[in-house]
Amino acid sequence: MMNEMLDTLLKDIDYKATADNVDDFFRNRVPMLQRLSNDNDLLHIPSQNLDGMPAFHDNRNRAGDRIDRVLEADHVCREVADTIRRCSKMTQDILINRYVRNKLDRHVAGVIGYQDTQYTKYKRRALNEFADRFELSLCWQDLHIYKKV
Repeated sequence: MMNEMLDTLLKDIDYKATADNVDDFFRNRVPMLQRLSNDNDLLHIPSQNLDGMPAFHDNRNRAGDRIDRVLEADHVCREVADTIRRCSKMTQDILINRYVRNKLDRHVAGVIGYQDTQYTKYKRRALNEFADRFELSLCWQDLHIYKKV
């Protein structure tokens, strides 16, 4: 009974597509979030209009929106780091060397002591482990890709 339930829960995940999605997340979205969270221009607030003409207001607090975006980006970056720390040692080694230190895959394979074909398998497992653990983080983002039925 329990095995059938687990099979039902896990069979819909496309592990290759999930690994590709997490790779894209690390290569494209995380750097953008890092740039946004390290934005030193937080206090850039336009000067008041002193020309005597009434200013147009669109009823949105742009400085507040900007601060919210920066804080959210910082939160996601912290959750990514925490999630990596919760992963297995092998996954940490792969993710840190590949995405934090920006080493090429062939160099990471050498660092962890595997040939390219074995490394590809372990990298895919590492990316899927990250997706599993990140879904349970405070971000509640699901990086899994599911098979189309």
